[in-house]
Amino acid sequence: LSSNELRLQTLSLRRNYGRYIFGRDDYIPLSILHLNVGDCEWSPESLTAFLHTLCRWKRPLPLALDIDHARVNSWSTVFSHLPLEGLRSVITELNMNNNVMDSSCFEQFLLFLATQSLLLTNSPSKLMYLNLSSCFVDKVSDCIAQLLRFFLMREIWGLSLCDIITPASADVMDNLLNQLSDIQGLVSLDIRGNFVQDSASQCLLRFVRDSQSIAELAFDRCGITDNDQLLYLYESLLLSPHIIAFQKPIDDIKPISHRNETKRISNLLKMK
Repeated sequence: LSSNELRLQTLSLRRNYGRYIFGRDDYIPLSILHLNVGDCEWSPESLTAFLHTLCRWKRPLPLALDIDHARVNSWSTVFSHLPLEGLRSVITELNMNNNVMDSSCFEQFLLFLATQSLLLTNSPSKLMYLNLSSCFVDKVSDCIAQLLRFFLMREIWGLSLCDIITPASADVMDNLLNQLSDIQGLVSLDIRGNFVQDSASQCLLRFVRDSQSIAELAFDRCGITDNDQLLYLYESLLLSPHIIAFQKPIDDIKPISHRNETKRISNLLKMK
């Protein structure tokens, strides 16, 4: 794979075994634009070595990394043993979906993320998209607060935070939405599968109204049981002049597809 003649741009190694430590730094071609190592089985040592190898050298092109559903015993061990000194900012898109971290481990993850999202830089290789869906198991409020503090000082283009907020942590959604508009350059937001209470739905509408950058929204499976409230929320979001793209279809409105309001929403979706 390290041969310059291959000119590989996309490489998927999903559902493989990464149990051994990299012996060389040039196994990953500099031509790669998208590397998918999701759903692989790792030892903590091999995953630490992989991340270190990937980020040790400056890359001429942006790199999207999928490392979702990683089968590793301890993410905390991975990040605590990862030498951060000398790591280069090379990952522009990072998919960490379904990698469960507690609040202490998440704090270690953010230290690594800081090497990929440098302060006060316009580098084309800095992190611009992050997927942390289904990553938090305890102290969700603390993890979200840490994440918001991190990106209040940085720019991020796209953020996916699906399936994180449950009825037990419903207030966290209010805090998240109230502060998202302070994140610079946030264009795309995916918050499907999060429980939304009445106050959070108003926070979402206010965020879409006040944001200077948001244009793409993925919102569904929000847990609202009042059909009238549900229809009002979706219609209001789709009528926003800021939102030019909205995910389709919307599962929330399928059970009430017979209603005229739902048909109106479906027509609005066709315009996105």
